[in-house]
Amino acid sequence: MPVDEKTAPPPFTASTTLIDGVRRYFKARDHQRRGICLLNAGVFNQAALEFSAAMNENPDSNSLPDYLVRAYIAQRKWKDAADVERDRIDGDGDDVAARIRHALLLWKNGDAESAVASLRTSVAECPNCAELHFQLGNLLADIQDLDEAELRYTAAVDLDGRHADAMVNLAMCLAAKQDSARALRLLQRAQSVRPRDARIGFLLGMACQATQDGRACSNTPLEMPADDDTNDESAVGRLAEIFENDPEFVEAFGGLTDADVDDQLYHVLAATLRRAIIRRPASGELNYHLAWVSHRMGRNADAVAAAERCVEIDPGHVRAWIHLGRLYHFAGRSNDAVDSLERTIALGARYADVYMLLGSIYRETGRTGQARHAYQQALRINDGYHAARTALESLAV
Repeated sequence: MPVDEKTAPPPFTASTTLIDGVRRYFKARDHQRRGICLLNAGVFNQAALEFSAAMNENPDSNSLPDYLVRAYIAQRKWKDAADVERDRIDGDGDDVAARIRHALLLWKNGDAESAVASLRTSVAECPNCAELHFQLGNLLADIQDLDEAELRYTAAVDLDGRHADAMVNLAMCLAAKQDSARALRLLQRAQSVRPRDARIGFLLGMACQATQDGRACSNTPLEMPADDDTNDESAVGRLAEIFENDPEFVEAFGGLTDADVDDQLYHVLAATLRRAIIRRPASGELNYHLAWVSHRMGRNADAVAAAERCVEIDPGHVRAWIHLGRLYHFAGRSNDAVDSLERTIALGARYADVYMLLGSIYRETGRTGQARHAYQQALRINDGYHAARTALESLAV
């Protein structure tokens, strides 16, 4: 069941105990009260220390019910967590997120009937809340009450014309009733709201096939997402200033794997670095960072050009020479790769990985003696370098 992020309980690890959560809450509250007293008394330095201590204990400003719910969820005590949310609803009937969490916790506890009843009550008390209708529709769809689920999704879409999830789920209900034409129209609306959502695009394609009428799809052009976000000039400009003043800030992104980030991040980084280089064309460091960002984007020619500019500006930039060696090797420019790596060694950067790569290039180009020497050097630096030892032993065969 899709749940809006704002309705989900804050993250809480299973290792965190209820006692610890409650202790932190009361400790933070004590620091906060002391801070207020000191502030009122004009003892500002000490007040700041007390408020800082409160923030350390409770950085998200969670209430006691937040801590209780998180602790119960960590211990898989769904009913106890639901009871806390029930108390919160009794204290504040306008807390829609608490109403939804209460129902979902009951559902998680295996009490589908009570979960549905809870959301029915919430819908009756807050009839103009699209999210409550949507969440009730989800529960009803899960228990196969598709007719009423359709009504709830319809209400959600009527109340919030941009509720893409409600549109998609309503389309699924209509598709189950073989009403492909209406389902198609709803999916087209959802796609216009969330053009980047590949799942909606996939469902839309299936719906077009189901109608057996290509004109139904082609008559309504789909919303095309922007190619990138680099047209936000002010944001790119601010980032460029940061990169100028602290080029190594970019390295914070270097440790991320491709699975951790959207490709869009690299487009923004590249645009920002290019902007910064225009302002500081003599910065070798900025060109070095542009080289690895371009490589991560698959733009290897741009990466080579940026790395070459870096070493031209700063001939002693060891990391750039190493990266350039790898880029040349990737591009099949073995002689250039060897020159770059040997330049690295001449600069005093005697790294095992550099010798390992150098050995591999020598081996690929038939220079067995030089490959053997490079692998031996790698092992002198790092005796436990398994790949280098394996490569050296294979040469002896």
